[in-house]
Amino acid sequence: MNQNLDILIKDHRRLLNQIINLLNDINNELYTNYNDFLMNHTIGEHFRHIYDFYYQFFECLNLGYIDYDTRLRDNKLETDHIVMMKSFSQIKEKLSFKNNKKLNIYYQLDNSKISNSVDSNIERELLFIHSHTLHHLAMIRGVLESKFNFKFNNDFGFASSTSLHKEINNRK
Repeated sequence: MNQNLDILIKDHRRLLNQIINLLNDINNELYTNYNDFLMNHTIGEHFRHIYDFYYQFFECLNLGYIDYDTRLRDNKLETDHIVMMKSFSQIKEKLSFKNNKKLNIYYQLDNSKISNSVDSNIERELLFIHSHTLHHLAMIRGVLESKFNFKFNNDFGFASSTSLHKEINNRK
């Protein structure tokens, strides 16, 4: 087993558990509430966006390449927090790797419709998705705490390094 993959998988499961628990604690009214802080988007849209990257990763993994730009963007996931919770649970069940397989990542940066690619691997992509997930969870946390007085444990939406830094420096 690859120790780095094991560590990444363990922390992805931690993040996914946080997501699943939060989705269990909110209702559809809150999930679909448009918010200025989220550029007039909903929490549901942000959860769907997080999910899309996980889904695309697993959907394309056996092909040897991933194109995140072609993700599904299923609107049903933006409007039903229970469906979203079940979808994240399915992703959590898929998180298991024995080898760090090489991948090719396709991307498009301009309007020319020309696709570029870069070499990557499972470990690197899991690190990318982890960072992307944390970024969106921090925004979701900000909205729920400031607008709805929602209470979180200290590490929700924070990288492990940030939590450790705060602990060392006795900060909340």
